Amino acid sequence: MYPFSTQIIHYDLNPGNVLFDEFGIAKVTDFDLSKIVKEDVGSQGMELTSQGAGTYWYLPPACFELNKTPLISLKVGVWSAGVLFYQMIFGRRPFGHDLTQERILRDDNYKSLQG
Repeated sequence: MYPFSTQIIHYDLNPGNVLFDEFGIAKVTDFDLSKIVKEDVGSQGMELTSQGAGTYWYLPPACFELNKTPLISLKVGVWSAGVLFYQMIFGRRPFGHDLTQERILRDDNYKSLQG
């Protein structure tokens, strides 16, 4: 199954959830937090529910909107893939590499992720 062709937001795409077969083909695993996008959502996205969050280092800053319920879309997977590629090339995450997930959620760290 191909998540991007079936409108699935994985919502926890990180190195631990990408496995490689004997031919070097990547396989995405762990769809526990994934959401199926309804056709009527469009580009607006859908509300993030209390189901839980993925691994914070791989989520876009929009998922950390503290003053409102964030809308998530297929763009979450694109951001996560970008963070994975960065980590593969440079050997570390592009931001937050020295922070715990709890510290990422602190207001001052969240603001620094927004640029």
